[in-house]
Amino acid sequence: PDVDGRLVAERQRWLDSDAWRRRQEGQHLAVLVPYRDRADDLAEFVPALSEHLERLGVSFDVYVIEQQA
Repeated sequence: PDVDGRLVAERQRWLDSDAWRRRQEGQHLAVLVPYRDRADDLAEFVPALSEHLERLGVSFDVYVIEQQA
């Protein structure tokens, strides 16, 4: 049996459930993204993360924090 596949499927069922959505009411997620010299990666990561969180119905803000050398 594919244990990983079952775990992924169970997690997805939970994220699609009304119970999970009710638990998210009033919650807001702050995502802190450390950044230094990887503009291409950042340009790919932030939209992908945003799309995923929006699909899940999560209220969120993304903060990109530039690191000093």
